[in-house]
Amino acid sequence: MYPFFGFGAIPKGKSKVSHCFALNGNELDPKICGVDAVIQSYRDILPTLKMSGPSLFAPLLQECKHLVEFCNDFKTYHILVIVTDGEIHDMEETIEEIADIAERNLPVSIIIVGVGDQDFSSMVKLDGDEVAIKKGISDIV
Repeated sequence: MYPFFGFGAIPKGKSKVSHCFALNGNELDPKICGVDAVIQSYRDILPTLKMSGPSLFAPLLQECKHLVEFCNDFKTYHILVIVTDGEIHDMEETIEEIADIAERNLPVSIIIVGVGDQDFSSMVKLDGDEVAIKKGISDIV
């Protein structure tokens, strides 16, 4: 089961940009069963969305943190995959959320995939390989 969210789009039936919405339409239970169903759900929902900026990552990170905190299976490790086509417009908030996840030692790794020909250089700052995003914070991106 995979919780599956969209961001930076106006979902069908809504009038404003959402930065974290369940792609299955069920905000109370955003899980989809199996990778094939995730891919099909994405294909189904994509034509109904009106893509729009800005690209805000902090709301997704907050939702991820919430799901991990309330996971009843303490042996589960979580991987957040963010697929984006644009630069990050809430860099400081994103850094704070990543730092909070790392400081609390939550079982999460984050993968950010940039798609398209945009300038993704700002995302390098989130990867703590060369320089930690915040002093004393482990690299989870």
